Amino acid sequence: MPDARLARLLPPLLLAGAVALVHAPALDAYFLLDDYVMLAFARLLDTPWPIFAQDSMPGGGGFYYRPLTLLVWWLTAQAGAVTPWWQHACNAALHVGVAWMLYAVIRGCNVGRAAALAGAALYALHPIGIGATAWLSDRFDLVAAFMGLAALRFGQRHAVDAPRTPYAALALACLLGAMFAKEIGLAFAPALALMWALAPWPLRRRALAVAAVGVATVAWYLWRGYVLPDDREYTLYTPGALPALIRDGLVKYFAGFATIGGFGARLSYAASLCAGAAAAFALGAVAFGARAALPAWRERWPALAVAFALVAAPALVQAPGLDMMQFFIAPDTGAFDVVYKMRFYYVGALGMAMLAAIAVDAAARNAASRVVLAAVLPLVVAVYAFASHRLAAQLRDFANGTPKALAEGAARAIDRLALDGDAPCHVFLLDVTDPHGAWPGFTDSIVKAVATSPARLFGCTFETDVTPWMHNLPAAAPVARFAPLVPLAENGRLVRTLEIGNLAFRYFNLTPDIDPASVPGAHYLAWNGAAFDDVTADVVAGRRAVRFRCVRTPDQCESSTATPPSAASTPHPASDRTR
Repeated sequence: MPDARLARLLPPLLLAGAVALVHAPALDAYFLLDDYVMLAFARLLDTPWPIFAQDSMPGGGGFYYRPLTLLVWWLTAQAGAVTPWWQHACNAALHVGVAWMLYAVIRGCNVGRAAALAGAALYALHPIGIGATAWLSDRFDLVAAFMGLAALRFGQRHAVDAPRTPYAALALACLLGAMFAKEIGLAFAPALALMWALAPWPLRRRALAVAAVGVATVAWYLWRGYVLPDDREYTLYTPGALPALIRDGLVKYFAGFATIGGFGARLSYAASLCAGAAAAFALGAVAFGARAALPAWRERWPALAVAFALVAAPALVQAPGLDMMQFFIAPDTGAFDVVYKMRFYYVGALGMAMLAAIAVDAAARNAASRVVLAAVLPLVVAVYAFASHRLAAQLRDFANGTPKALAEGAARAIDRLALDGDAPCHVFLLDVTDPHGAWPGFTDSIVKAVATSPARLFGCTFETDVTPWMHNLPAAAPVARFAPLVPLAENGRLVRTLEIGNLAFRYFNLTPDIDPASVPGAHYLAWNGAAFDDVTADVVAGRRAVRFRCVRTPDQCESSTATPPSAASTPHPASDRTR
């Protein structure tokens, strides 16, 4: 009995240890870009329940509805896990959970432990898995993948258990959880439907099970449509454009899958040679053992169908939004640019890992193939694990440069200011140059994400000499309090303010004609290369010149009368980066 228990526990423990070792450099990485928005949102929001009942994605502009992952952010922040290390540890734990769940799903396909471990390890340690995990803002894919795999695992249990088992309800609940985590969770619906459609049940039971998946999916879609505003003027998904977008997106997706899956441009020549030779031997072993494996293939064709669905469905879900994406990776492509692309394949790679494990398990029925696979598969995994470890270290080095120094320097300087959150309060951070682009667009979110006490700063605005993308402000505060910042207008109407509980996301302009010395409640901090100096007295006395800039579109920088916002007013468009 102890030996059997150890045999069951050893693969998950090995997966967890390997992920911890390979992902370790990323634990010391700082926040990047959208990370600040997510953390500031989580620290300032008083209650998470409104995020399920309304448009709740900060800056989403009515495109995104991802309350479950936002809830994870909120829970970690409320638990005090607000440092980069703890947030990266959360992502790593989620990725380990995904790897464990993938292993369990593969084992549920009647695949042996060794082959299931090989498939799960290749997924967990590949740059797609580690890369997506290393960027905190990609937590959406991690939560969606975990919940989706849980749906498949409960679906497997239901397929072999007695009728009316609670596993069916758990599978459907987890499927909804995957879709509430991120839209990519929709990819698990056809996989679960196929699993139950091909189960050894009477036709009526299969039809009811598939219908239940359809009902759950339609319910999510209707609720999402009810929650999100109907004034999305920036969408690409018009009926006429959709076929071409899907066609072009599918071509781009699968071409990128080959490029990113191989990761050849980022591997050294020796590593590429080793991985290529080992992969060729593995494919040869699978082909050589094909005849002996025919019975295994016949037994597992339902599992193969589910795996193929997990490869194809993410491509279909994401294809319409890939028109502006480029998946080519050159040897000198920056670490963040590489990591940024990985999230598009985090779910699709699950299906590839399942296919690989099923093929290896079938081929291993031939003794010669089994010997070859035992020799070369660890080498393939080791090559990609080394590449992932290096990628995590490069991302850490990228994140820990200028953005970290600026963010922590701002937090220290602002902690020393006497701020009154009940009166007009504006803090301008000057002489900031950020090659990564977080400043000035995320200034307000950066300060409120890393400050010692964000509640003390809640009623203040933080910007450079231009307004950030958005401000995180108390919903109860009147907009007039934030003058001379001017509410942003688009198409002659004020941009809709998104209010979630006590929190409001507001959009402002700064215009060059504002006199810096007359801004009420203003503080001016200037970056000297190592810290922020308080230069407020110099600005007020005229010894330090400050000129505000408007970086919106020309029509938004001109003085014009805007109609009041309403339920039909245009929301601020989503970030230029495709999420």
